[in-house]
Amino acid sequence: VNLGVVGYVLVDDLRFARLREQLLTNPPAAARAINARLIVGFDRDEQAEALARHGIAGLFIARKNIQGLSFAQVQSKLAHLQEVRRSTGQAPLILAADQEGGVASRLSPPLAARPALSTLAFRQDGEQLVYAYGREQGRELHELGITVNFSPVVDLLPQGPSSPLDRHTKISQRAIADDPRVVTHIARAYVRGLEESGVVAVLKHFPGLQKVPADTHHFSADLTIPPSTLMHNDWLPFREIAANSRAWIMVAHVRLTTVDPNEPASMSRPVIDQLLRKELSLHNPLVTDDLTMGAAYNRGFCRSVTATYATTMDYLLISFDADKYVDAVQCLMRR
Repeated sequence: VNLGVVGYVLVDDLRFARLREQLLTNPPAAARAINARLIVGFDRDEQAEALARHGIAGLFIARKNIQGLSFAQVQSKLAHLQEVRRSTGQAPLILAADQEGGVASRLSPPLAARPALSTLAFRQDGEQLVYAYGREQGRELHELGITVNFSPVVDLLPQGPSSPLDRHTKISQRAIADDPRVVTHIARAYVRGLEESGVVAVLKHFPGLQKVPADTHHFSADLTIPPSTLMHNDWLPFREIAANSRAWIMVAHVRLTTVDPNEPASMSRPVIDQLLRKELSLHNPLVTDDLTMGAAYNRGFCRSVTATYATTMDYLLISFDADKYVDAVQCLMRR
């Protein structure tokens, strides 16, 4: 055993523990400012309460946070977090979830399991059915305490079978259709239903994953299609729905190589500040996909977080590994 290495590890662990304690009990002003742009996951309820108290923009509610709890128990937990927030005089807490339906139904149970939107897309009364679906799902989410739902998927349906390396993205099981007009009509009806029930929708995953075979949970990925082609295909649902709703847009960790060959879209000024904000005139809130995913994390977590923070991205999502919140704040305070 190399005692020197062990010593460094112990010192690093101690420093991390001290920083985490500080951020959860008495964070400096710089950390509070950073918190205002972060949506994070959590492991313990006490951690969630501390984050809510100290200005975190939002909390991501994962399956691990509600496992074994009834609807009423989850409802009580989320209401308590909002009460903690109110007691500090701050704006309400964003409470986000990933409840698409189908294979991505992180809050079922206690919420009812629902089919993927694609199962309704080609019904004769598809838009009306999807609107009712969104309104009812939104009612359940709103009653539970969720304010933002990371849904719908508006990536176009990929052609052919999924890559054997695609273990988590699985767009072929989550996309609505391969026709951008169908996707726009169906997703717009769903978003309207959610919004009428008091829940904000999130369109994902810009710039579109239809032609991206790599799974960004694990690997870097490129989209090489020019904007002139994407504008009337992959981007049509984002443009049409965002312009006529309060929906957010989730930006993926995919390099849009014809706009920025170096940085993933989620951390690219040419994509976020120029393309999305100026050329497409989309001023809806933007949120990253989880920054602990391989396509971002493997570039260097600090590098990815600081590059994203330097753009006009509204919210940085750190949902899977709760401890990475501490690393992210430390990185940003040092920048």
